[in-house]
Amino acid sequence: MKKRLLIFLFFTCSIHYSYAQDFFSLTYFDQGDINNRGYDIEILGDSIFILTGRRCNDFTLDCGEIVGITASSGEPFSRILVHWVDFNFRPLTLFNDTLYALGFSNTNRNLWNLLRVDKAGNLISVDTFDLSITHTLNTNIGIDKIRDGFVMYGFGEDLDSNQVLSIVLLDHEMQLDTMYDIQFHPEFNWMIDVREDFSGDMIFLGVYNIGNTLLDQRNILRMSREGEQTSVWKTEEPQNLPVQPNAFEVHPDGSYLFYQYDFPSNNMSVSRTPYLYNIDSSGIVNWIHEFIPPIESNIIIKDFSVASNGDILLVGDIWLWDSEIENFKPYRGYIARMSYEGELLWERQIFDRHPSGIEKESFLFDITEMDDGCIVATGNQERIEGQSWKDLWVLKLSPDGCLNTPNCSDSLDVSTLVLEIENNFIDYTIAPNPSIGIFSFNFNHLPLNQNDIDLVIYNHHGQVIRRISFAPKIQVDLANQPDGFYYYSILDKLRILDSGKLVKAK
Repeated sequence: MKKRLLIFLFFTCSIHYSYAQDFFSLTYFDQGDINNRGYDIEILGDSIFILTGRRCNDFTLDCGEIVGITASSGEPFSRILVHWVDFNFRPLTLFNDTLYALGFSNTNRNLWNLLRVDKAGNLISVDTFDLSITHTLNTNIGIDKIRDGFVMYGFGEDLDSNQVLSIVLLDHEMQLDTMYDIQFHPEFNWMIDVREDFSGDMIFLGVYNIGNTLLDQRNILRMSREGEQTSVWKTEEPQNLPVQPNAFEVHPDGSYLFYQYDFPSNNMSVSRTPYLYNIDSSGIVNWIHEFIPPIESNIIIKDFSVASNGDILLVGDIWLWDSEIENFKPYRGYIARMSYEGELLWERQIFDRHPSGIEKESFLFDITEMDDGCIVATGNQERIEGQSWKDLWVLKLSPDGCLNTPNCSDSLDVSTLVLEIENNFIDYTIAPNPSIGIFSFNFNHLPLNQNDIDLVIYNHHGQVIRRISFAPKIQVDLANQPDGFYYYSILDKLRILDSGKLVKAK
């Protein structure tokens, strides 16, 4: 096995604003990335953690990462490369200053991988869950914190080819509590999101397909931890839904929030109208808000979250009609804030320009609130005019959605600064792998800071069993360890430079 170890050097710009806070719009440039999308975002104190889905220069998908960014400056302080990532709807959750990230491998979609990361951006452990004994296919959808531990959930087929939702319950120590499948109605085609109700039940947002049509119905399914269904709510009328929205929240007052799209009457291929629903726990609709896009454009809502005061923060894109291609194309990020009563408080179109003056294509995928009320959003932004390459984009705005002045306009030309990430590639090989016990790491080029580098080996419980100082050739002896999977990380002062898996088998 040949691997490339990446050492990252961060070049930052000084950012000063007259506003009381330091707000910013930054992209992060990596020569190894074709497309680096900020997919999910969480806040730990003054740290912003972003889980990205990347396409690398070889067009592979399995090269995501978890990026730690200092919220006061926007400077990255950690990057954890994860080679198995194909993240789905809800891959991140937080508990007790620990970040949990769940993903699966493109090569084995029955193998779920769970990372634990501390608030300094250090990898704590990697756990794997193999569902291949009971399923022909099982793609994890997400993880969420629930009252008595955690719930991981995925969708796939059991050994009898039944479509099922798999529930995996863990305790607070991340030990397996129980797991079971739920078989749904034959017309069921996807379970989108899960949240915990304040009663302790689990609340699922799903979709029912109406026969052999393009019509779907949103449904909210309420279940106990044991899998007993306690209630179901469905939208009254089937809708022609072009996508499966993944945002679903239980508001602190106990009501449910979700959104969906309807096609307009002219039925253009990408034209759609988003609606945000608020219903109470008995299924009564409190309000429905229709988002009215600007003339000759569309609003695409990607996600939303609930602020500490009960307001709703939404994020997505603006798509503009292009007469040359006779269709819509993306070009601006979109952020909005609504009151819990459904009143639109403000909305912003956020964009940047190439040196030519042409606006960059800008996308936003997730949004959250910091403890001080500031808003942080992530997505990606076009790097080079006319090219499909895009860089990770992070915004930190004031509570009123402004960058450097209060009461800003509805359109923000943000003039995004770029933090360039320079890669120094160091080739190394691991042979043999699999092995009966001895693994040889051979570095073909010596890193400049080799005195600060350690090779750390973990067992499948995430426990450290070997820590070895750097050398051009490192031999890892696992002969006295049980057969199975082991994991390694190459650390530079506790910052993860690369990681992977070792297989010990006779």
